[in-house]
Amino acid sequence: MGEIIEAGDTYWMFYAASGSDGAAVNLATFTDLFTWPRVPSGPMFRGHAARDPMVVRIGGEWVMYYT
Repeated sequence: MGEIIEAGDTYWMFYAASGSDGAAVNLATFTDLFTWPRVPSGPMFRGHAARDPMVVRIGGEWVMYYT
């Protein structure tokens, strides 16, 4: 499960992926909803069971919470 939000002319997709070293929350950005390039710097963060990221705007800040 992931989260896609639109901000300006860009769509931001936050999603979880599992691997041999645990789970990670990743980010891909795109403008056309067809080409989804992953941000090359790698996962935003890793956790033992980081999954189901959800993003919401509160005031002027973006907040992410996850399971």
